[in-house]
Amino acid sequence: MKNLFYFLFLFVVLFSCNKDDNNSNDPFKGEDLTSTKTIAKTGNYWDGGVRGFDATFKATVVSNTDGTAEIELKLDKFAENLGEIVYKGEKLSTSEPLILKAKVSTNTIATFDYGSTSTDDPFVLVKFDGNIGDKYTHVSDGKTSVREITDKDFEVDAFGWIVKAFVIDETVPENSLILTKEIGGQTMNFKVSKIRYLVNHRFGPINIQIYVDGGSFPFIVIDCLHTNCDTK
Repeated sequence: MKNLFYFLFLFVVLFSCNKDDNNSNDPFKGEDLTSTKTIAKTGNYWDGGVRGFDATFKATVVSNTDGTAEIELKLDKFAENLGEIVYKGEKLSTSEPLILKAKVSTNTIATFDYGSTSTDDPFVLVKFDGNIGDKYTHVSDGKTSVREITDKDFEVDAFGWIVKAFVIDETVPENSLILTKEIGGQTMNFKVSKIRYLVNHRFGPINIQIYVDGGSFPFIVIDCLHTNCDTK
């Protein structure tokens, strides 16, 4: 679930010539981690909902120490509408707020594995000086996840503005993230195969699209509708 909702803050540098392996270098080397200059400023929030479902969320940055932010994520009616979320075989409850972690500079957003206490292995989501085709990889439990910038000037109506967003496509390893839902008395398992993130350097996350079982169209679309974040 970390990859599903982390992105809501998940908020990317100078290694643009070769970004196939960001784990062998510090992706934040030389970058400005001053929290008040980034989208992960304490007190920043995003809220919104899921298209076609009566499910909402609110994500709030509750702390930021040297660029590592803790984000409280409150989900309302997610389980009832979208089913149970299973990440690496673990069922995730949505009845209590989740505390997620991200590392954020003025240029880079990275996430950490859900449930891990380590913040030594950031998985880059985006670098705002990046280019189309840049890839960021992460290995967990022997499985490799890949995030790739597929667009950097995608125009979208968000927060009352027409803004340009980076589009990042994440390839999710098989059986890592599963949505389980009762449909017509039967338990159906939907395997997440791809997650698409739309992120703006000024306002942060805008939209997340979830694709299952190799489908061409998003199975779930999560929209950030309001935010107080504006780095200008």
